[in-house]
Amino acid sequence: MTCLQRPGFRALSTIGNRYRKYRGLRISLPAAAAALALFAIACGGGQDGKAEITFISERDGNPEIYSSDKSGENQKRLTNTSAREGMPLLSPDGKSIAFLSDRDGDFDLFIMAIDGSSEQKAVDSPGVRSAFAWSPDNTRLAYVSKNEGVTDIYIADIAQKLELRLTKNPAREVLGEWSPDGQWVVYAVMDTGPDQGIFKKNPDGVNEIRLTGKADFSPKWSPNGRRIAFESRRDAEEREIYIVDADGENEVNLTKKAGEDFDFEWSPDSKRIVFVSERDGNPEIYIASIDGKEIIRLTDNRAIDKSPRWSPNGKQIVFASDADGDFDLFVMNADGTKQERLTATETDEIAPDW
Repeated sequence: MTCLQRPGFRALSTIGNRYRKYRGLRISLPAAAAALALFAIACGGGQDGKAEITFISERDGNPEIYSSDKSGENQKRLTNTSAREGMPLLSPDGKSIAFLSDRDGDFDLFIMAIDGSSEQKAVDSPGVRSAFAWSPDNTRLAYVSKNEGVTDIYIADIAQKLELRLTKNPAREVLGEWSPDGQWVVYAVMDTGPDQGIFKKNPDGVNEIRLTGKADFSPKWSPNGRRIAFESRRDAEEREIYIVDADGENEVNLTKKAGEDFDFEWSPDSKRIVFVSERDGNPEIYIASIDGKEIIRLTDNRAIDKSPRWSPNGKQIVFASDADGDFDLFVMNADGTKQERLTATETDEIAPDW
């Protein structure tokens, strides 16, 4: 199975060039990630490998959302505005797409069916939207909204268009994910004071539980719901990946070695994490067992390899590499063997998702 796109995207090329220009500064944290995310490719699919690929293209003059089957054929334009559309994200059941658009001035959150029909705003309240995440049952969206200078996390009931303010904190909050059972939303409070750390909050109640107490970020639930992985500089100037139980106990530094470790994703069976590391001089892709006892290097070249994402069955990994001068997409087995090129354009293909 493949997650690919064939046309050249000027937007992706611009972002990729900026990444290369500034990569020595290591700015691939929330601001840079948000910029890249606006031009992400999002592919959804189940364990059988069937996937509807959605992506952003400027082939018609401005960023629009398109879909394609997994062979790259039968491409269809799903949005048609003079604005910028970005960050298409398939719902867990693969029937809907949530995305951002600035068609009304500021970026807002929209939803449409997988065929581009039934397009609507997620909520009607004022605010500039950014990161968002589907609930496991496809009925709600958690998202970040900035209104009158205050940024908080909200929950939207899609059917009723109701909005619930999940957090109320003067510090900046960065959205993570829903727990697999839908009972919690995990997020990071980016503060230098006593409120910093990773938190989880019940979207249907009032309970807010602190899981860590340091400047940690990018929390992600394991698919089995038992653990949360996150990034932090708590032990060094460079990022490392940590794992903590879902109740905040038993913290483990998974990647403790000199060099940036970042851009990770849980394996579908929750037993491994794939990530990018600069421990050997440039960004390469590695896999670590969750006990940290086994770390395997999967790519070995002088290029930048990034954005590794597991296939739904956990047998393959798709990733981006600038091995030929611009970013293209590649796929390999989970042990690094059988590497195959998926795209070969003169512009960048980045941020794949399976």
